[in-house]
Amino acid sequence: MNSRLVCAAAFALAAMAAPAAGWHGFEDANHVCGPKVDPAALKGKVVLVDEWGVNCGPCLQLLPQIQKLHSLWSAQGLVVIGSHRQGFDRGRIESVCRNAGVRYSVYQHAGMSGEPSNGGGLPFMYVVSPSGAIAYQGRSEREATAAIVDLLSSMPARGVRSLTGDVELVHFKPLGRQLVFGKNAESRLSSLKSEAKRGGTPRAKEAGEIVAAVERARTEIAGEIKAGADSTPGKALRDLEKYMATFPSMRGEMRGLHSKLKSNREVAALAAFGERVEGVKTRMESARNASQRRSAAAEAANLARQSARLQASSDAAVASEAKSLAAELEDLSAQARSADEADRSQKNQKKKNEPRRAPSSGGMRR
Repeated sequence: MNSRLVCAAAFALAAMAAPAAGWHGFEDANHVCGPKVDPAALKGKVVLVDEWGVNCGPCLQLLPQIQKLHSLWSAQGLVVIGSHRQGFDRGRIESVCRNAGVRYSVYQHAGMSGEPSNGGGLPFMYVVSPSGAIAYQGRSEREATAAIVDLLSSMPARGVRSLTGDVELVHFKPLGRQLVFGKNAESRLSSLKSEAKRGGTPRAKEAGEIVAAVERARTEIAGEIKAGADSTPGKALRDLEKYMATFPSMRGEMRGLHSKLKSNREVAALAAFGERVEGVKTRMESARNASQRRSAAAEAANLARQSARLQASSDAAVASEAKSLAAELEDLSAQARSADEADRSQKNQKKKNEPRRAPSSGGMRR
């Protein structure tokens, strides 16, 4: 049996009884480099924890590979955490990370509460599923990668709202990318309901949990849209159109609200503008290099200028939402600038660390 199947089988068994993940060690005093981590934001994410140390040769050799996983999969929802497990020499740890090109979060002794034991040896990695189950633990970067790819394959694209909630998809993994807000969910519910009625098997139990989660999402999202119709009408209109595509049977019930929002030209323009902002955010999150970041940042700046008319609207709700969108665009531009500065700093540091060439001993030519 290949390693990927072993990982998937182990994950399926662990997921059945795994409690929600808790985390420790993310206090500011433990932060070494990279983005700071909010433990609450790790819920629903695929997380790779790499336990390593500055005095561990194999650990240092592995750092570029861990960074490669971060570069390849962070835009798809992977969170990488470097958990340093030896003496806390902050300056030395920072230097090692800088020289290895590490861009992910690194903390001193941070990780999952009740994390698996590393057996006293480093390096050691474990992969946490969106529900908090341990999908892989060990010392093989190849097997950890297989577990990550397997988990990400059942997750919706970043920024897309899942309708399955906290249900761990084991028997119905393909539905992870299909049961999302904006795609017709009702076309898939009938077969799930039939499966759930069979009962007595893990597959039937999971089908019932998915149906219940989708029904909860139907009610929750409708409530959110109605609650936001007055304060954030552009977002409400965008979400309402996705809602009617997701749950076609609800179109009659929501038709009146849709007509009301759509008939307001400024609200319709704001909804279209918000859609473009979401597109720029997606481009920035998935940018793999400085050129792609700068392109997304230039589009963000252009959209920020275009928001002036909406910000000047006499409709207070339209003006307020437009200002919030403009602020998001400014944040995107700031992120691009910060990433560019980090790239320049890293390149300069590499130049400083490069050995100087000895001057040529050859004589001058005449």
